[in-house]
Amino acid sequence: MASKNLGRLVGGIAVILGVIVVFKLLMGGGDRDTQVVVDDTQGRCDVSTKSDIPDAKRNKFVRWIIDNRCRPPQLVTVGNFRTDPSLSANDCSQATLGGAAWPFQEDETQIIHRQNRNRISLKIKASQLPGGTLTYYFDICTGDRAENKSDPRLVIDP
Repeated sequence: MASKNLGRLVGGIAVILGVIVVFKLLMGGGDRDTQVVVDDTQGRCDVSTKSDIPDAKRNKFVRWIIDNRCRPPQLVTVGNFRTDPSLSANDCSQATLGGAAWPFQEDETQIIHRQNRNRISLKIKASQLPGGTLTYYFDICTGDRAENKSDPRLVIDP
């Protein structure tokens, strides 16, 4: 009798865990987090560590998690999303460069969606982007005027 009850308990736990896994996959699976470390370098607060974001999926979130070690914490901005790696800008005040399609659902004219001190979260469009795999280059900037930049990239899979 005890082993029968134990079997039911184990089976029930397995079903609950399965439901949790399926829920996580449906609700958050495919979202991508990437770390950005912002640190004081010779009296200036700059991005000291960043990572590329491989295999981001359409209709999922890309989140830049910012480890802001500067005092006071600096504003971090992502911008200059472009498909041509040779294009450049002096800061991150622009959402896109070179006529590239803005790949996110948030309004590109509102810089507030692209900047924060702790976390930036943007959702990739499900449609309105060219088909196939897309590679975007972009900048991460620090400072109130988004003036200090570095150059990672973003790959969007269909």
